[in-house]
Amino acid sequence: MKTMVVAGESARVVPAVGTVVHSHYYDAAFHRALTGSGRVDGRAIVYRAAADAALAAGGQEGSGGSIEESVVDDIARTRLGEVDEVLVQGDRVEVVLRSSHHAAARLEIFGPATTPVCDVAAGVLAGALEALAGRTYTVEEVECMAAGGSACRFRAVPAASGIDERPSESAPHGRITAATRPSGISAAGALPSGLRDGTLPGSTYGRLWSDFYARAALDFEVELPRSMGPKYGNVAPVVLAEAAHQGIFHGFARLLRSVEWTESVSPALSTTAHRLEALVSLAAHLGWGEWSIALLDPDRRLTMHVRSGYEAMYRLDRGLRPTGPTCHFARGAVAALMNLVSVGDVQTPPDVDQSLYNSVFRNPHSFRAIETRCQALGDAYCEIVANPLSPRGRFS
Repeated sequence: MKTMVVAGESARVVPAVGTVVHSHYYDAAFHRALTGSGRVDGRAIVYRAAADAALAAGGQEGSGGSIEESVVDDIARTRLGEVDEVLVQGDRVEVVLRSSHHAAARLEIFGPATTPVCDVAAGVLAGALEALAGRTYTVEEVECMAAGGSACRFRAVPAASGIDERPSESAPHGRITAATRPSGISAAGALPSGLRDGTLPGSTYGRLWSDFYARAALDFEVELPRSMGPKYGNVAPVVLAEAAHQGIFHGFARLLRSVEWTESVSPALSTTAHRLEALVSLAAHLGWGEWSIALLDPDRRLTMHVRSGYEAMYRLDRGLRPTGPTCHFARGAVAALMNLVSVGDVQTPPDVDQSLYNSVFRNPHSFRAIETRCQALGDAYCEIVANPLSPRGRFS
């Protein structure tokens, strides 16, 4: 029997204040969504958001040591990969990663890229170096394993000016992420002990700032119609929800197939409702907010209430009033969870790949979700409703 902790008893919230935990499959899908949409400079959006978040956190989390020590600490803290070497030559800094979880996840689920994909790491390095040195740096990834390189190599040089488009005000980190267990959930099983250090079996997980994800998504949502035209105004929410579909599927499908889950957790989950409750109880531990199931019919409907989700809180903390619901990750994640527990068999096929993803998400009975209430619009909570594309029977 594997060592376990029971949700709601000895399990503890894992993310540090202001951070969220996502699988690197979601990070890869999120990056691909922002960088693969028409004329939008998604790489710049990702880089700026990561740099600003790292800079804002630098005073609280920085090691205060040398550049070499700081780079190693920051990469380890954010779980972006493994540092092979850090070379400092005057004002120039070169960082080589022997492994990049973003690059590895991109290769595994989407295949080779034509350009470097570690823009998050580049931005984190830029912000961390500025926090340490008190001057701005421009960081470029000059070699990437996702684009055929033997390592992920970054070069940093002092910049002529600061990082562009910094937010005018910075929200307190503690208000972004809700560090409480979801109310209304009675977890039916025991959860893996990996929650103690912010990981789950089956995948690698990063620990990045909620500001990064929320700001990058918002900038993308604003920039897409600006670059492509007003008729593309509704495209960003679709693309961002699809990134959540991909990320949750690839990360959680591997969790459900892990030895820790199949031997220690799954035997206690006898129904679809129990399986969903166990997965939903992970949300708070990963820093996604307070999730609670309001209504569940396994074949026809799931209504989820989300309080203090980082997407809505980012806008509230800055006094930004959106024109519509804003929780695109949460919306995609709710649909993905229903598809994992209610639609497709993800535990017995030989591989978790895009073919399996398509068989689940292109199924006529697969679920999609809409957000009917949103805290960013002044509601008491965000309400997300998932229904199948083609119901198995009439809902009563």
